[in-house]
Amino acid sequence: MRSDIGVASNHSMTVTKAESAAHLPLLRRATLFVVSFATVTFFVAFSAISAAQTSSVAKASVLLPSTLAPAPLPVDEAFAATASLSKGNIVVTFNVLPGHYLFRDRFEFQRDGGAVQAVDAFVQAASAAGKKKKDPSFGDVLVFDQPVSLNAGHGARAKSTLVVTYQGCSEIAGVCYPPTRRTFALTQGAQAVVANEITGSGVAKFLKKPNGSP
Repeated sequence: MRSDIGVASNHSMTVTKAESAAHLPLLRRATLFVVSFATVTFFVAFSAISAAQTSSVAKASVLLPSTLAPAPLPVDEAFAATASLSKGNIVVTFNVLPGHYLFRDRFEFQRDGGAVQAVDAFVQAASAAGKKKKDPSFGDVLVFDQPVSLNAGHGARAKSTLVVTYQGCSEIAGVCYPPTRRTFALTQGAQAVVANEITGSGVAKFLKKPNGSP
């Protein structure tokens, strides 16, 4: 009896050790699998977050220029105007900056308190014909998007006062200026006279040469 019990006991112990030996590698493999799965999941999640952040930054960099338009220039910088009087003829010149334009049909000229006249009241050069444009607010219009000189009076006196009204827009800033009114005091032979409304440092700015030198 004792002999049988001892054999059975030894057999049980042998089975238990064998089962333990068999289960241990499985446990290790399961542990390694769980750790590996967690590691892969972490890196996948991290990569997704990084990709999302990169995409957001890219989208922001694309949208930034269109959502933050620059402030519009002062009207006298966007459309610097001067007038001249020679042999009774008055000519007004506008230095229209790139990215800006003036409406041709918004010009009005009034000399010495007389009647208000439009551009076509005077003979104009071919360069003053204007360029066709589809304006988002006013539809199909004629504009000046480059420097232009306009005849604004014939048979003017030796001393004459000219009032000019005009309106333009800035495509860069995405705005249109309100109608602008400027007054020029002219004498016979005067060249590149700035408006009475431009004083102080503004005069020096308008009298500079195109290359910026005084």
